Amino acid sequence: MTTRAPSDRLLDQLRAIPFFAGLGETILHELAQGAVWRDYESGEVVFLEGDRPYGLYYLQHGWLKISKTSPQGREQILQFLEPGATFNAVGLFANQPNPATAIALEPAGVWILRRDAVMALLRRRPELAQHVVERMADRILELVDLVSDLSFRTVSQRLARMLLADAAGDTLHRPGW
Repeated sequence: MTTRAPSDRLLDQLRAIPFFAGLGETILHELAQGAVWRDYESGEVVFLEGDRPYGLYYLQHGWLKISKTSPQGREQILQFLEPGATFNAVGLFANQPNPATAIALEPAGVWILRRDAVMALLRRRPELAQHVVERMADRILELVDLVSDLSFRTVSQRLARMLLADAAGDTLHRPGW
């Protein structure tokens, strides 16, 4: 069963994606026109580490995990994704293989902003290119903070900080439950 989100809702979702928030309606509409919808079943691979990237993904519904696997088969989960998350920006902006694998943990619906469509739009719309570069710089600063956190805090300190940040009052809930 396809649970495709209406494409008009995609415009609202694009407004909320940090890479695209604050852009004009014309550009958002052009981005939406190049988007492709995909449904995934629980356990289905969305993309594999090392494969050619297809674009930027927006998770409409469902839960995914992003992981890397060592040559010995050890899996390292990098992130769990909930509805509203974007992922694989590397697949959109870098001409490099996917750095990780994405797997649906439950039935999921995903919008994909195809790399070729977005790159063509970036060439036609320099204001979009400038906006994206600024958002990427913001992301680099977040990663610098993450490296600092990993370098200067113990595992216990990081876990306590994360639990406190995610708690509502004295309760920690998985979003969407």
